[in-house]
Amino acid sequence: MDAHGKAALNFQITVTIAVFIGAVAAVLLSFFCVGFLLIPLVLLIGLAGLVFAIIAAIKASNGEEYKYPWSLELVK
Repeated sequence: MDAHGKAALNFQITVTIAVFIGAVAAVLLSFFCVGFLLIPLVLLIGLAGLVFAIIAAIKASNGEEYKYPWSLELVK
């Protein structure tokens, strides 16, 4: 149970950092009419975070380990 919690926390922190950086980049680049192209990417990152969290919850309820993709290991 502890491993699942740490993996989920690490993944959510990673998604939050990615969305924050993408949103800031979109706002800054919108002054050059390019940042609006990043808005769908930021939304897809958030949606992927939700989908991977649901998949991990299903795997955890079955007693299986799940390795989140592209997750930074911040909490050990």
